[in-house]
Amino acid sequence: MSCYDYLSGVRNEKTDSIKEVGPLKKFSVFDKNSQIKKGLTYTTFVKDVYDGDTFTDKNNRRFRLFGIDTPEIQLNRPNRNIDTKLMKFHALRSKKVLQDLVLNRWISFEIVDVDNYHRLVVIIKDENGENINLKMVEGGFAISRYSQYENPKKKYYHPEHRDLIDKLRKAQEKAKNDNLSVWKDDVLKIYGIKVAVK
Repeated sequence: MSCYDYLSGVRNEKTDSIKEVGPLKKFSVFDKNSQIKKGLTYTTFVKDVYDGDTFTDKNNRRFRLFGIDTPEIQLNRPNRNIDTKLMKFHALRSKKVLQDLVLNRWISFEIVDVDNYHRLVVIIKDENGENINLKMVEGGFAISRYSQYENPKKKYYHPEHRDLIDKLRKAQEKAKNDNLSVWKDDVLKIYGIKVAVK
């Protein structure tokens, strides 16, 4: 593939209007004046991917994928359980997968929450309606984390997303059984935590 072929295949917001991307056209386009409220669904154009679970849109708004966690590109604080080379290897791999799925494309997203870093916590779908959060876990590029519906007194309580949480957990169990991506290695050395598979 020549560099011209690659560039001509890259989607951008000037050449691909929202009207040309099928199911996404039924949602409002997200902008700086859009209402931020749980349950609302918008479309936006992804202009940058920071890592496997965080991206920025055309409005410079940061987003975090709901219910999943990918390895960190760099540690904010030391963790003796983590092998930093292994962590970074899987972090860059997860980032590349998310880039391939959403970078320079229109996506739809449902707002679940706003996190402590002022990122919108979202469930995202591509032009074909495929759930990207779930795809990341299915491929073993992310673990199911930061979501639960069992205990209203605990953090990350989201009973309204019980169906997705169950799907994420089942996908994680399958990815682990199939030794996919992070599950080929010791997850404790990648995340610094023991990951329970329910």
